[in-house]
Amino acid sequence: MLQELSNFGNNAAALEKTLRLGQSLSQIAGGVAVSSKDAVTCNIARSQFALSRQDHIKLCQTGKADQTGRRFFRLHKWIDCWSSAHTHFYSENSSSVEKMLETFKWSFHGMYFFLEMLTISNVMGLTATSWGPKVTIESNKFWFYGLVTSIILSLYHLWLSSSLFDIPEKSSTTEEVEIKTGVKKSKMDIVDEKSAARPVARRPPTNTSQIWKQLIIDGCDLFIPGSVVGWIPADAVTVGVAMAVSSFLAGRDIWIKVNSTRTK
Repeated sequence: MLQELSNFGNNAAALEKTLRLGQSLSQIAGGVAVSSKDAVTCNIARSQFALSRQDHIKLCQTGKADQTGRRFFRLHKWIDCWSSAHTHFYSENSSSVEKMLETFKWSFHGMYFFLEMLTISNVMGLTATSWGPKVTIESNKFWFYGLVTSIILSLYHLWLSSSLFDIPEKSSTTEEVEIKTGVKKSKMDIVDEKSAARPVARRPPTNTSQIWKQLIIDGCDLFIPGSVVGWIPADAVTVGVAMAVSSFLAGRDIWIKVNSTRTK
């Protein structure tokens, strides 16, 4: 158990999700706190875990900086996103629909992380540029687009998984054709003869549980940029609950992945 905990704690993505979970729980506690003193304490704890996007906009306007944490773990994540978009764009193992959705998904996420990286000096309080709040809003729009594309991609995968059936041969006509021997046979007869020697193709099985989990994660994350840009009316507690759920599910996957990799 201690070794598994160590493996998890030494992973950058795991630490980012842990801080994200702590931020969301602090945000929930601050929203439901009875006294103003407790609310202030919880908000201070939230700012220590990670600087929220609302605080970033306030920072650009007032020049006051809070503590920041999670942003450093994803400072160059836009490189991985655009690399994934490039890989999926030139992939030959995916359908045209899947290739398009994967490319748009990772391109939008890459734009989000890239624009967020440009405002890191404002977050640290080193600069107070006038374009900081605008870039923050635009970056969250790209994050929103990326999440919507990811949801559409998951729904597409679920649709494919619901079509688990034997793929019929492409012939349903009884038109007669003449073969070299001079004997006339219908196309249906030829298909029957071929199917006896060749197995019918089947679609590969799909892990639908993982798809549903990704749908829940993306759906919860959608509240964060949606509330920032004003497209989803949600209060701080609702956003905190959505963030906590997505952080827990994503962190659990990272826990399994990290420890399964180290044990091999």
